[in-house]
Amino acid sequence: MESRARGGHFEGDLINGLHGTGNLVTLAERMTRFTFFDYVGSKESEAVMEVVLKLLGPLPPDLLKTLTFDNGKEFARFRVLEALGLKVYFARPYHSWERGTNENRNGIIRKVLPKGTAFNDLTEEQRRRIDYLLNDRSMRCLNWRTPREAFARLVLRVLGAPFGGRLRPPSRTGAPCGAPRPPCAPPVALRPALRATCRASTRRKNGLSGEPGGATMPPIHTEAPAWAGYAAGVALASCCRDV
Repeated sequence: MESRARGGHFEGDLINGLHGTGNLVTLAERMTRFTFFDYVGSKESEAVMEVVLKLLGPLPPDLLKTLTFDNGKEFARFRVLEALGLKVYFARPYHSWERGTNENRNGIIRKVLPKGTAFNDLTEEQRRRIDYLLNDRSMRCLNWRTPREAFARLVLRVLGAPFGGRLRPPSRTGAPCGAPRPPCAPPVALRPALRATCRASTRRKNGLSGEPGGATMPPIHTEAPAWAGYAAGVALASCCRDV
């Protein structure tokens, strides 16, 4: 977990809005840096856990390994998450660096929603901007993929769907770099999401999408299962031929 070599390990926190206006639950996946977030009206543990279940519940069970929370009473009813197969841990008091990924992503959210901002009237544009800043910017630590792309590839791997591609990335297992990959054959349920993925990826690479103020941005929510919707952001250009 410490080396980020395996996916499925999450860090969680609660970002507070102006007093009485609600909060944001944030969950960051350590390996891919992909961040889930959603609004919760109170700091009551029951309400917070309900949002966490809503965000993580639709994910494949093999992708839910551990979750490390901030040491706050809003996470007191963490045992309800054991139904998902998650092992829940807590950072020590005043040791925020034990959840460094989550704290970094929270800082990005604060660029859009500074301290003292009311959360009960968040606009769709603000949500889209936060989603873009968190998950749709390339990162050097991800080999210049976006967190959304990296997370979707992780989801596909967990589901047993090989990604298409001409070359393999450098392998830690000793497999030769550049070895050809088998053709992509994603599950039928993922194909609509992957079509949307390819379109979004192509538009981004052609400069037709980007930070708010540009032409378009991918939607936050879809009618597909939650994990398929998030997977729609992955750039599997070589997979488009087979979708």
